[in-house]
Amino acid sequence: MGKILPDREPSVERRYFYKLMSHFVGVLMGFAVMVFVPRSLGPVNFGYFEFVTDNFTTILTTLSLSFPSAYFYWISRKGHKENCDVATGVNILWHVGVIIFFAVFLGASVAGGFHSYIWPKIPVWVLWSGLFFAGFSFLFQFLNYIADGRALTVDLERFRMAQNILRASGLAILFFIGFLTLRTYFLLQTSVLAMIVLGLGVQLARKKALNPMSFGLWRHRWRDIAAYLTFTKDYVKPLLWLYLFNVGYSLYDRWFLQVIGGPEEQGFYGIAFKFGALAFIFTSAMTPILTREFAHAYEEGDKERLRGLFNRIQVFLFIATVCGVYISVQSGNIVRLVAGKEFLPAVVPISIMALYPIHQTFGQLSAALLLSTGQTRLFGIIGILVMVLGVPLTYFLIAPRRFPLPGMEMGAMGLAIKMIVVQIIGTNLQLYFNARYLGFSFAKWLWFQARVIAIVYTIAGLSKMTERLGDVHWNDHIAGMWLPKNAALHTVLPKMVFFGMTYFLLVAILITVYPSIAGISCDEIKRYFIGPATGRIARSLRRRKGR
Repeated sequence: MGKILPDREPSVERRYFYKLMSHFVGVLMGFAVMVFVPRSLGPVNFGYFEFVTDNFTTILTTLSLSFPSAYFYWISRKGHKENCDVATGVNILWHVGVIIFFAVFLGASVAGGFHSYIWPKIPVWVLWSGLFFAGFSFLFQFLNYIADGRALTVDLERFRMAQNILRASGLAILFFIGFLTLRTYFLLQTSVLAMIVLGLGVQLARKKALNPMSFGLWRHRWRDIAAYLTFTKDYVKPLLWLYLFNVGYSLYDRWFLQVIGGPEEQGFYGIAFKFGALAFIFTSAMTPILTREFAHAYEEGDKERLRGLFNRIQVFLFIATVCGVYISVQSGNIVRLVAGKEFLPAVVPISIMALYPIHQTFGQLSAALLLSTGQTRLFGIIGILVMVLGVPLTYFLIAPRRFPLPGMEMGAMGLAIKMIVVQIIGTNLQLYFNARYLGFSFAKWLWFQARVIAIVYTIAGLSKMTERLGDVHWNDHIAGMWLPKNAALHTVLPKMVFFGMTYFLLVAILITVYPSIAGISCDEIKRYFIGPATGRIARSLRRRKGR
């Protein structure tokens, strides 16, 4: 019980296809959500939601002490050949315990009245709503680890697509009936998460990836439990100092922004982070799959496969750059189209945060290799160094000029700049050690990053000139037949369309004439794009000839 045979595992390509399709639906639904939510809630209420959910999710992740990550690498390496019921049972108990512990702490802080110091300017009901949302998100992430680690990505992504569609549909209904408030927003988000957690749990049980035996640890031999706990201890111990630092560091940025700028600045930063995350969605699809393959290759001692997998990061870096630069350059038009005038101060933070996914992609995949190959101590040291740099940088960029130690008073924009700077430094430190481990040239990887970003930004600059083609006086009668009566749609959308057509056409031409910039070869273009396309054309011609 509890094992999935290797020959039943879907291929990496099929798993990535479902990940990509699910994340593509997530992009569309996420964009739809961003159309409804900021306009309805406004910067302050949107800031409440963003601050509390981000804060509570970070706290639960920190309190988990990397147990979930240890579990993921355990089942990724051993799930295809060993029983994982004990490992799953330990982690179920751990996750539930973490949620209960934090709920008790939250209750004590509210009863004692010191919650206002930890979460300043936040109503109590928002804190409790945030706990339910973060708790179900925490459990859903654990089920993600089970599904991805056991190569059940296809089932997982079907549920993720259902989650995104249900959430967007519910928000659209609430918006159009005029009932979308912060309370209903919390209620809908949490209800959908709860339904998906229950449904995915049942599906994993049907596939024997979540065995009822996991819920009764007392039925297992103590030596089996002790063996898994020893593995977890060895995995977590090098990361302990990192997580102790992370308790304060992960909460400090948003807390300091909340104290200095209030919920409104949280709203501006929150929407900037959301749009940055849209650019990351396509590349994040591959992260758990590639992580699982890293762990599997390391377990089998296949260093050549590790090199091949790591080289594939170039593809995802290119995709993240293309998506991020588009959002960065079009940030002003996006805000006017989606969020409205109230969020115009978020334009610059969005243009900065849209670049965050470029190195976030690199960072997640590079970190995955460090952790998969057992270099957790090195990963922890790099993380602590980055945090030591990040704390004073946050203060300097956000603190008011009137403080005894004056800062730049940049609010959401300052936090966005800090995130980019720290991400670039941390990612390239990880890259340096991974390049040494795999025998790559670190300088070549640095040059690849600089080259990709510079070339894609040049293409965006050239495409920007075509925006003026959309700067026309549309006939209200004609436009009204296919666009709602919204001034932003009539003036901004045509500009974005003309820019996008030129931009993505030039990107396609670039890949065709210079495929290595996207981390692929001419042979791969022929095999995956030209070959299938010509095959479809030939089949179509044969069918027509047969008629």
